[in-house]
Amino acid sequence: MPQQSSWSSGSSQWLVINGPRREGPYSEAYVIACLQGGSLSPCDIVSPVGTAQQKPIKEWPEFAEVVREVAATPPPLRNPIPHAWACSIS
Repeated sequence: MPQQSSWSSGSSQWLVINGPRREGPYSEAYVIACLQGGSLSPCDIVSPVGTAQQKPIKEWPEFAEVVREVAATPPPLRNPIPHAWACSIS
């Protein structure tokens, strides 16, 4: 996950649970940006700072809208067929 500066948008703070490690705290806006950028997935586990509750990002109402957006966006092609080849296939 990219490094976050110490800024906060004033929204809630989140920890990203990665096995036994806890990363963060990160602002809600930063978690959203990481979802949109692909460095976090809707299945990654997060926990609000100050609680013991942990669950996938997709299960938190705070992230529902961006999770829907991410799910609706098809992943980019990793090895697209070169245009010249695509035209020559018959």
